[in-house]
Amino acid sequence: NLAYVLLQQGQMAEAERHYRAVLDERLRLQGHLHFDVRTAVRNLRIALRTQKKFADALAYTRLDIDLTRKATGAFSVDVAQALTRLGLLYGDLGEQSEAESAFRESAETFVAASAYESVDSALALFYVARQQLRQGCLEAAERTYHESMTLYRQLLGNENSDVADILYGLGMVKQKSGQRSAAEKLLLEALTMRRRVLGDSH
Repeated sequence: NLAYVLLQQGQMAEAERHYRAVLDERLRLQGHLHFDVRTAVRNLRIALRTQKKFADALAYTRLDIDLTRKATGAFSVDVAQALTRLGLLYGDLGEQSEAESAFRESAETFVAASAYESVDSALALFYVARQQLRQGCLEAAERTYHESMTLYRQLLGNENSDVADILYGLGMVKQKSGQRSAAEKLLLEALTMRRRVLGDSH
């Protein structure tokens, strides 16, 4: 539809206006729990976040989580993914503790949904580790980075850009711990892997 086209074209203000209209119409015709309603909520959130309207985006992300829980149950992959989006928004707002809590809940929900061994679950753990690092919780960050890396390697193999990102995170943990030699080794390993996977010009 027009709102989706505008979203894809980067015309976020117009996309927002159309998605608000679409959401109102779908709520009236289909009810709160219809899949199309939840899709409109998520796309409206994208338009708002891209415009840095974080407070509004946060409200619609919470609405997405509430609707998804009612439609799919409290412990579903869709709920876990919505919680990851919540964590990203808290990060945008600089609310690091709330972001970590949302990412942790997302990771736990993937486990409860029997979807622990998934890329989305590995990503949620990566976000948890990143927040722990930002808050100076270095031992916890290191453990969570390793948990995320183990999953990524099981799912995608030993060499990919996600593993490289984790190696970089582990390097930063070592650097903040004062272990410069270990940090340099990990950061070099991350850079070398990125070059192999993505190429020198990336």
